Amino acid sequence: MKELNTLIKNCGTLRFGDFILLQLYKRQGYDRNIECYRYEIMKPTLALFLGLMPCDQTIGMEYVPWLKNDFNRSPELEQHVEWDDYIDILGHWSDRPTFKELRNAFRKQMPIGVILESSIKWD
Repeated sequence: MKELNTLIKNCGTLRFGDFILLQLYKRQGYDRNIECYRYEIMKPTLALFLGLMPCDQTIGMEYVPWLKNDFNRSPELEQHVEWDDYIDILGHWSDRPTFKELRNAFRKQMPIGVILESSIKWD
């Protein structure tokens, strides 16, 4: 069972300009046959953390994906609200991470695909 290192658990340690390796869990819907939500797991993304924002009864964040050598497009500001979708923070650094640090953080990732809510440990 995978324990998520969610945004809510990390909001006290994140600072503007920190590098984070995140993996997004997008809720796909409710499966009535097994009475459980399904989540699509996206590939991990290295990003620059910009800030937190209060959203309704939860918390959200703004970040910019780190695009190395991608001259065809400029990075866009992205927002995430910890409501139906969740972020698993695989790594957190105040300076740009080295290859070894990224490799160790990547080893914590879930395989890309669809999983059931019952296979995630929330606390």
